[in-house]
Amino acid sequence: MSPLFLFSVLLLCCSAASRSHDFTLCSKLAHWSDVISTPSKYISTQESLRYLHSLPCLNLCFNRTLLPIPRSTPTFKLALILLLAGDVDLNPGPVVRHNIRLATTNIRSIRDKTASLTDLIISKTIDILAVTETWLTPHDTASCIADISPPSYVFHHKPRPIGRGGGVGLLVSKQFKVNLQPSPNYTTFESMCLNISNSCFSGHFICIYRPPGHPANFFEQFQDLLENVITIHSDFYIVGDFNLHLDTPSATTTTFNDILASFDTTQHVNFPTHIHGHHNNSLLLQKHSDTHSCRWLV
Repeated sequence: MSPLFLFSVLLLCCSAASRSHDFTLCSKLAHWSDVISTPSKYISTQESLRYLHSLPCLNLCFNRTLLPIPRSTPTFKLALILLLAGDVDLNPGPVVRHNIRLATTNIRSIRDKTASLTDLIISKTIDILAVTETWLTPHDTASCIADISPPSYVFHHKPRPIGRGGGVGLLVSKQFKVNLQPSPNYTTFESMCLNISNSCFSGHFICIYRPPGHPANFFEQFQDLLENVITIHSDFYIVGDFNLHLDTPSATTTTFNDILASFDTTQHVNFPTHIHGHHNNSLLLQKHSDTHSCRWLV
């Protein structure tokens, strides 16, 4: 509530005074200094009720000669103030932030960068962080994973089953409900699928890490993944590191973009994400997905 509201009350009183031709009333109204000396730029309705109740102008305006309102209806004054305030809902409930901040990073050993990861999440207020190259193993315990997770976040991950390196995961704020979705195991890339939702949002998130190289059947397997995802959830978000220079024209880039187009899916990262200036990371969304509900960070 702003001083403009208080000024509106004064104008209402002046208007009532002029209609009754009692111009001497204006000199009895609260001074402008009373209005601008309110505690802050915006004050609550409750504070305004206490403040305005003490103003002489309201008492005068509700005089029978100015506004013919029976004194038996004191609630009218309250209703008038609440209507002018404009900050009262029937059932406000908790404030829900609809924008979801989504980010991805190639971390190369998450255990060695826990502090940096926590700083990133807190400073950027990230809700969902996709992580590639976690370098975790199937032998890492639940307590080890809990130590990695920042407060109020849960880390869902899928380690590389054999060999060193690799691994994908999603750090998700506890404000969301998370369900692990079945996902085939592919030989040309690593992936995990989660359904993430809250009271105003639901989406299917797939985190992908494709190691460097040019395996012949990568595009075939990637296309198979998209076919499986569409049968599960109509709105999906694919994030991760494809190790493809998507900003460089080539047969590989053309094939990748053709697959995206065939599934009505678009690439939403159009800025460098690699140390050498290439576009390696991706955010892929179906075109009818709510792109305005997410903010993308890399």
